[in-house]
Amino acid sequence: MKVAANEVPACAQVSLGLMYQEGQGVPQSDVMAVKWYRKAADQGDALGQCNMACSYRKGQGVDRSCLEAMKLYKTAADQGYANAQYDLELMYRRGLGVPPTFFTAMALYKKAAHQGHAEAMSIIGTCT
Repeated sequence: MKVAANEVPACAQVSLGLMYQEGQGVPQSDVMAVKWYRKAADQGDALGQCNMACSYRKGQGVDRSCLEAMKLYKTAADQGYANAQYDLELMYRRGLGVPPTFFTAMALYKKAAHQGHAEAMSIIGTCT
């Protein structure tokens, strides 16, 4: 798996990052997870960007930075990645890295819901 992740697709890099994050078949290491997420994110992979953003938001494997998290969530959300749209909404709603902005949050919920994101659909249903 390590050879494939060095040479190819971002999906292999994300998979290796997840393995390190969860300690599946390798020693658990947030630092190693971030290493592989960053490689995928640098290739423009939305899941890699979203996972990297989550690492910044939580301070796992990197110094906590809501600003970096926002940038990466936005990049992935702009690609139409529903999970990133949902996570970006949480940042706006909770005021993490930006002032709380309900209308921006709702617009992102709607984008994620239209793509079938179950939690976003549930929230939209309770707010309308």
